[in-house]
Amino acid sequence: MRRIRTGRAGAIAAAVAVAVPAVIAGTAGTAAADAGSLTVTTLNREGAKVTSWMTVTSLTPHAGDGVHEYQSGWPVTLAPGQYAVVTRIDDNGLNAQDGPSTLAAQIVTVADSAPTALTLDARQGKPLRVALDTPPGASYVQSIAARMCVAGVNDDFETTTGTRPTGGVYVIPTDDPQTRLGYHATWSSATQKEVWDVSGAIAPTGDPITVPRASLGTVDVKASTGPSSLNTQTAPLESDTQGTGCDQKLGTPNSFTKLPFEKVLHVSPGSWKFTLDTWHYDTTVAAGATTALDFGRAVWGPTRYLPFVQKGELGFFTSGLVADPKAAGADITINATATLYRDGKAVVTRTGLGNSPSAKGPSTFWAPISTSAAYTLKVHGYRHAAGVPQPAGMMSTGTDVAFSFHAGPTSDAVPPAFLTRFLPNGLDPYNHLPAGHAASIPLTLDRTSTQAGVPMWPSTAKKVEVFGSTDGGRSWHALTVSHTGGGWTAALPAQHAGAELSLSARVTDVGGNQTVTSVYRAFTVA
Repeated sequence: MRRIRTGRAGAIAAAVAVAVPAVIAGTAGTAAADAGSLTVTTLNREGAKVTSWMTVTSLTPHAGDGVHEYQSGWPVTLAPGQYAVVTRIDDNGLNAQDGPSTLAAQIVTVADSAPTALTLDARQGKPLRVALDTPPGASYVQSIAARMCVAGVNDDFETTTGTRPTGGVYVIPTDDPQTRLGYHATWSSATQKEVWDVSGAIAPTGDPITVPRASLGTVDVKASTGPSSLNTQTAPLESDTQGTGCDQKLGTPNSFTKLPFEKVLHVSPGSWKFTLDTWHYDTTVAAGATTALDFGRAVWGPTRYLPFVQKGELGFFTSGLVADPKAAGADITINATATLYRDGKAVVTRTGLGNSPSAKGPSTFWAPISTSAAYTLKVHGYRHAAGVPQPAGMMSTGTDVAFSFHAGPTSDAVPPAFLTRFLPNGLDPYNHLPAGHAASIPLTLDRTSTQAGVPMWPSTAKKVEVFGSTDGGRSWHALTVSHTGGGWTAALPAQHAGAELSLSARVTDVGGNQTVTSVYRAFTVA
């Protein structure tokens, strides 16, 4: 929904209001001649008048409807009708972060050509209490975030508390059936592996909320290190509820900053987004069920993005050339060079591609497809960003991919191609394979439509070959590949300590089209 901020100009964090005109510019309805006015006064928990941001949303259809944002204490010109008013009253002033906050919501009717006054008093607020039926141990600390919504429309960030400790959030009860309270509470410990992460949307009655542990699902989270710049990342793991309810996108960070780590999260059933740095999983959690998530697992390489032909041009998005094989996201240090060959002859080469600050061009390779012919697109990606230090011993430093297919100016399709994701078993949390241990390497043949409106050419993989190298790709040795139950797996023999493994796969489909995917310094042997 469109949100319109009107009201006093100036910094949102200012605690003291300055003089403004009696009627704030901008209306949420019809002409001023037919308008009324609304003045909202907000009082903190000591009864002192404070200025608060508030969202005012029309529940009566008007021209120019939207979520309007104003400051309390000033008259607002509004068309006659019903409005939902939602605010957060900070005890220490506008948008203060160092004191209690009180959430309030009320539906008010604005009359034609008449002033309407509304007072929201934080002293009426009840503490937001969320508890588990069996409390965690004494080492656990609770943090909480909350939001008030009316009729599903007042859900912008100004109505939330942010993350606060227990006792820092109050809610003014209401029996209005359109009003909901969204909450998200987390219990975490610096010394314990388990975390409780619950959310929900309820009527804001002021009653304590008790969540049965048996109603939760389990998410096993592993964060490995080694192949990516996650080595130096300091952002915590974040969990956010998804969907359309009042609790959507309410999250509290779990402070796991040192990699690698393993955590067990017990969460409310529903849709969740789990984020670490720029990588994330969107997953659905069921009560009593367990979901496993891996961040930073080797091997990082090309994922998802396939070339496509549309309106006589071939396009390829280069920012996915070095990516987590399981979690979604983007590495921001990709540089790339791409060359398109037609019947074996190079016709277009572009450099400086990628999404790194060091890249000088766009992230997408474009080249004309002027004639029907056999084409090969070869792309080399490597990781470097000027001024951005890379972790010592970084793996998955570079990748190559080559797509061979037939196309013409009217093809308008994603060619028959498969990117290969390598998922070796037996690696430790630092993505090292123990010396002297053989490993199986399951393969995911990635064929995903990446361009809206462009259909996929039918394709079925017929043959998969995998090669390993311990000298950076100067020489390659074939690995045994098995095909069982629709899946492909390569067998890597035991390696000596200190070896650095590069991997390459060549996939041939039933039509003879081929894709070669190579990852250099994919993982090491310790």
